[in-house]
Amino acid sequence: DADFFDKSRQARHGNLIASQNLPNLRKYCDRPDVLSSLLGLCLTKIFLQNSEPETNHYASNLFGQHLVSIGGSSGSVESGRWHSTAQGESVSDQYDLILRPERLTSLVVPHAEQEVPHCEAIVFRSGVDTDRNARPKVKWPRHDIESEGGR
Repeated sequence: DADFFDKSRQARHGNLIASQNLPNLRKYCDRPDVLSSLLGLCLTKIFLQNSEPETNHYASNLFGQHLVSIGGSSGSVESGRWHSTAQGESVSDQYDLILRPERLTSLVVPHAEQEVPHCEAIVFRSGVDTDRNARPKVKWPRHDIESEGGR
């Protein structure tokens, strides 16, 4: 529970929670305040491929937004008695999500039918500056598990 995690973290213990998605985790912790506290105590969050919208929006909200400059140009030509042309350029700053929720749906997961040598994950690390969190995708090499009696 959240109290145990808080105390064990103070004692420098590492704790691990694994769940497919937030609704699955909520089956074991149905109080929103306790679940929020528990997730807040997990400083590193690893997200694998997932199509569950609530979980993907949760991950996206962790990373927040950043400022992006969007440029545009326009032009017009008038013909007739007087020929004229006009051009204009503009740049505007807008906030955009660092991690779009749909990005989690396309992460690579190795399958028996595919020869993909790695698994992709999105990693959020609390306390790490947003520039480092802006490139959160990591790849882990695939390690096949031998079947019983194998080798």
